[in-house]
Amino acid sequence: MAPVVVGDTVMALLHGDRVHPRVDGPDLDAVRLLADTLGLVLEHVIFAEQLDRRRDLIVAALDESAGALTGYSTAPLGLSRSAGPVLSGYSATGPAASALGEHDSRSTGRQREVLDLVLTGATNSEIADRLTVAETTVKSYVRQILRKLGATNRAEAIARYLHTSGRPTHS
Repeated sequence: MAPVVVGDTVMALLHGDRVHPRVDGPDLDAVRLLADTLGLVLEHVIFAEQLDRRRDLIVAALDESAGALTGYSTAPLGLSRSAGPVLSGYSATGPAASALGEHDSRSTGRQREVLDLVLTGATNSEIADRLTVAETTVKSYVRQILRKLGATNRAEAIARYLHTSGRPTHS
């Protein structure tokens, strides 16, 4: 007799019997080898079933995500070699000035310049290089802009800017 083991669980017992002659060492070894092989086959089948279930869950989640994304912004996005994604035609010199102004009439021209560059997807380092200021200064401006727009991150600030400026955020 030999256990069929999957992981740490005994799934079955394999019993081998012989009428004549008696069961001896090589016979017992053969039964153990068969039980070990059956355990590996069962483990493979269980893993394959788990993989299929996980694959189905992933496909369902991706389908749901794709469905949720339809109808979102069709605002033209492009790539700028210097600043990453660009919201074409968006500038803080017009609507952003009023967007910042609605939250704080003391918005500076520099804050509007920083917001312009944030809208293009520029990083703090890229903005600092472009405006020839320290990166910590840019971080300070970004924090001030986020606070004035009531946003917690750049993406939310852009969304709030688009909403405040009257630009459509989804089709």
